[in-house]
Amino acid sequence: MLRERLPDDVALVVTGDHGEAMWERATLDRRTFRDSRPAYGIDHGGTPFEAIARVPLAVEGVDVRAGGTPSLVDVAPTLLDALGQPEALATTGASLSRGVPADRVPIVEAARYGHEKKAAYRDGWKLIVSRGDDAAVGFRLPETPGAAATEAELPADVEAALYDALPAWPDGSEPERRVSGMAQQRLEDLGYV
Repeated sequence: MLRERLPDDVALVVTGDHGEAMWERATLDRRTFRDSRPAYGIDHGGTPFEAIARVPLAVEGVDVRAGGTPSLVDVAPTLLDALGQPEALATTGASLSRGVPADRVPIVEAARYGHEKKAAYRDGWKLIVSRGDDAAVGFRLPETPGAAATEAELPADVEAALYDALPAWPDGSEPERRVSGMAQQRLEDLGYV
Protein backbone atom coordinates (compact mmCIF):
# COMPACT_ATOMS: atom_id res chain seq x y z
CA MET A 1 0.00 0.00 0.00
CA LEU A 2 2.84 2.42 0.80
CA ARG A 3 4.48 1.71 -2.58
CA GLU A 4 1.25 2.83 -4.30
CA ARG A 5 1.46 6.20 -2.52
CA LEU A 6 5.11 6.89 -3.37
CA PRO A 7 6.27 8.38 -6.67
CA ASP A 8 8.01 5.92 -8.99
CA ASP A 9 11.37 7.64 -8.53
CA VAL A 10 11.45 7.11 -4.76
CA ALA A 11 13.39 4.22 -3.24
CA LEU A 12 12.42 2.92 0.17
CA VAL A 13 14.81 0.94 2.38
CA VAL A 14 13.72 -0.53 5.70
CA THR A 15 16.33 -2.10 7.95
CA GLY A 16 17.80 -2.10 11.44
CA ASP A 17 21.36 -1.80 12.70
CA HIS A 18 20.98 -4.65 15.21
CA GLY A 19 18.46 -6.99 16.71
CA GLU A 20 17.55 -7.54 20.36
CA ALA A 21 18.51 -10.64 22.33
CA MET A 22 15.88 -12.03 24.68
CA TRP A 23 17.90 -14.70 26.51
CA GLU A 24 17.95 -17.06 23.49
CA ARG A 25 21.64 -17.90 24.11
CA ALA A 26 22.12 -16.78 27.72
CA THR A 27 23.61 -20.07 28.96
CA LEU A 28 26.07 -20.35 26.06
CA ASP A 29 26.94 -16.65 26.36
CA ARG A 30 27.67 -16.95 30.11
CA ARG A 31 29.68 -20.16 29.65
CA THR A 32 31.81 -18.84 26.78
CA PHE A 33 32.19 -15.06 26.94
CA ARG A 34 32.71 -12.41 29.61
CA ASP A 35 30.19 -9.58 29.92
CA SER A 36 31.08 -6.62 32.15
CA ARG A 37 27.44 -5.90 33.04
CA PRO A 38 26.88 -9.01 33.53
CA ALA A 39 23.68 -9.45 31.56
CA TYR A 40 24.20 -12.46 29.36
CA GLY A 41 21.95 -13.04 26.37
CA ILE A 42 19.89 -9.86 26.72
CA ASP A 43 19.81 -6.49 24.99
CA HIS A 44 21.65 -5.46 21.83
CA GLY A 45 25.29 -5.41 22.82
CA GLY A 46 27.77 -8.17 23.22
CA THR A 47 27.84 -11.45 21.38
CA PRO A 48 26.62 -11.43 17.77
CA PHE A 49 24.23 -14.37 18.01
CA GLU A 50 21.50 -14.50 15.34
CA ALA A 51 19.01 -12.48 17.43
CA ILE A 52 21.51 -9.59 17.27
CA ALA A 53 23.07 -10.13 13.84
CA ARG A 54 20.04 -10.88 11.63
CA VAL A 55 18.10 -7.76 10.77
CA PRO A 56 15.44 -7.07 8.16
CA LEU A 57 16.52 -5.50 4.89
CA ALA A 58 13.63 -4.62 2.58
CA VAL A 59 14.18 -2.55 -0.55
CA GLU A 60 11.42 -1.06 -2.73
CA GLY A 61 11.79 1.10 -5.82
CA VAL A 62 15.14 -0.44 -6.82
CA ASP A 63 15.59 -3.54 -8.96
CA VAL A 64 17.32 -6.15 -6.81
CA ARG A 65 19.15 -9.13 -8.29
CA ALA A 66 19.28 -12.42 -6.44
CA GLY A 67 22.56 -13.97 -5.37
CA GLY A 68 24.86 -13.96 -2.38
CA THR A 69 23.95 -12.84 1.11
CA PRO A 70 22.94 -9.17 1.36
CA SER A 71 24.33 -7.05 4.17
CA LEU A 72 23.87 -3.55 5.55
CA VAL A 73 27.12 -2.59 3.81
CA ASP A 74 25.12 -2.92 0.58
CA VAL A 75 22.62 -0.16 1.37
CA ALA A 76 24.83 2.81 0.39
CA PRO A 77 26.13 1.30 -2.88
CA THR A 78 22.59 0.27 -3.82
CA LEU A 79 21.22 3.78 -3.31
CA LEU A 80 24.21 5.37 -5.05
CA ASP A 81 23.69 3.01 -7.98
CA ALA A 82 20.00 3.94 -8.12
CA LEU A 83 21.02 7.61 -8.26
CA GLY A 84 23.36 6.90 -11.15
CA GLN A 85 26.42 7.61 -8.98
CA PRO A 86 27.88 4.15 -8.31
CA GLU A 87 31.44 5.48 -7.90
CA ALA A 88 30.57 8.51 -5.74
CA LEU A 89 31.71 6.84 -2.52
CA ALA A 90 34.19 4.05 -1.85
CA THR A 91 32.34 1.28 -0.03
CA THR A 92 32.95 -2.34 0.88
CA GLY A 93 29.43 -3.35 -0.10
CA ALA A 94 27.84 -4.30 -3.40
CA SER A 95 24.89 -2.75 -5.15
CA LEU A 96 21.89 -5.06 -4.75
CA SER A 97 20.93 -3.93 -8.27
CA ARG A 98 24.04 -5.65 -9.61
CA GLY A 99 23.92 -8.63 -7.27
CA VAL A 100 25.95 -9.67 -4.27
CA PRO A 101 28.91 -11.96 -4.97
CA ALA A 102 27.96 -15.57 -4.24
CA ASP A 103 31.29 -16.15 -2.47
CA ARG A 104 30.90 -13.25 -0.03
CA VAL A 105 31.63 -14.08 3.60
CA PRO A 106 29.38 -11.80 5.68
CA ILE A 107 31.04 -10.39 8.81
CA VAL A 108 29.53 -9.10 12.07
CA GLU A 109 31.51 -7.27 14.75
CA ALA A 110 30.32 -6.55 18.28
CA ALA A 111 32.06 -4.94 21.24
CA ARG A 112 29.57 -3.12 23.39
CA TYR A 113 30.19 -5.24 26.48
CA GLY A 114 33.09 -7.52 27.27
CA HIS A 115 35.79 -8.26 24.73
CA GLU A 116 35.31 -7.63 21.03
CA LYS A 117 33.62 -10.48 19.22
CA LYS A 118 33.54 -11.16 15.49
CA ALA A 119 31.40 -13.52 13.46
CA ALA A 120 31.72 -14.81 9.91
CA TYR A 121 29.28 -16.82 7.77
CA ARG A 122 29.81 -19.29 4.94
CA ASP A 123 27.76 -22.04 3.30
CA GLY A 124 25.32 -22.49 6.18
CA TRP A 125 27.99 -22.23 8.89
CA LYS A 126 28.83 -19.48 11.36
CA LEU A 127 31.85 -18.87 13.58
CA ILE A 128 31.90 -16.45 16.53
CA VAL A 129 35.37 -15.62 17.88
CA SER A 130 36.49 -13.54 20.86
CA ARG A 131 40.25 -13.26 21.09
CA GLY A 132 40.02 -11.54 24.49
CA ASP A 133 37.94 -14.43 25.87
CA ASP A 134 40.11 -16.99 24.05
CA ALA A 135 36.90 -18.52 22.74
CA ALA A 136 35.36 -19.61 19.47
CA VAL A 137 31.95 -21.18 18.85
CA GLY A 138 30.70 -22.76 15.63
CA PHE A 139 27.10 -22.99 14.46
CA ARG A 140 25.16 -24.80 11.78
CA LEU A 141 22.62 -22.36 10.40
CA PRO A 142 19.08 -23.60 9.79
CA GLU A 143 17.70 -24.08 6.29
CA THR A 144 14.32 -22.80 7.50
CA PRO A 145 14.20 -19.02 8.06
CA GLY A 146 13.50 -18.17 11.68
CA ALA A 147 14.64 -21.55 13.02
CA ALA A 148 17.44 -21.58 15.59
CA ALA A 149 21.08 -22.10 14.67
CA THR A 150 22.62 -25.09 16.44
CA GLU A 151 26.01 -25.11 18.11
CA ALA A 152 28.25 -27.38 16.04
CA GLU A 153 31.79 -28.49 15.28
CA LEU A 154 32.79 -26.79 12.04
CA PRO A 155 34.43 -28.76 9.22
CA ALA A 156 38.17 -27.92 9.26
CA ASP A 157 38.14 -26.23 5.82
CA VAL A 158 35.12 -24.09 6.73
CA GLU A 159 36.62 -23.12 10.09
CA ALA A 160 39.91 -22.11 8.43
CA ALA A 161 38.09 -20.05 5.77
CA LEU A 162 35.96 -18.28 8.40
CA TYR A 163 39.00 -17.45 10.56
CA ASP A 164 40.75 -16.10 7.45
CA ALA A 165 37.75 -13.91 6.62
CA LEU A 166 37.65 -12.17 10.01
CA PRO A 167 38.83 -8.54 9.93
CA ALA A 168 41.88 -7.41 11.89
CA TRP A 169 41.62 -7.18 15.67
CA PRO A 170 42.14 -3.90 17.47
CA ASP A 171 45.75 -3.31 18.43
CA GLY A 172 44.74 -1.77 21.74
CA SER A 173 45.24 1.88 20.75
CA GLU A 174 42.21 4.11 20.67
CA PRO A 175 41.57 6.02 17.45
CA GLU A 176 41.09 9.73 17.85
CA ARG A 177 37.39 10.49 17.97
CA ARG A 178 35.85 13.91 17.67
CA VAL A 179 32.13 14.29 18.13
CA SER A 180 29.95 17.26 18.99
CA GLY A 181 28.73 17.72 22.54
CA MET A 182 25.18 16.85 21.48
CA ALA A 183 26.34 13.65 19.71
CA GLN A 184 28.43 12.70 22.76
CA GLN A 185 25.41 13.17 25.05
CA ARG A 186 23.16 11.09 22.75
CA LEU A 187 25.73 8.27 22.64
CA GLU A 188 25.98 8.35 26.45
CA ASP A 189 22.16 8.37 26.79
CA LEU A 190 21.97 5.30 24.53
CA GLY A 191 24.66 3.53 26.55
CA TYR A 192 27.29 3.41 23.81
CA VAL A 193 29.87 5.52 25.69
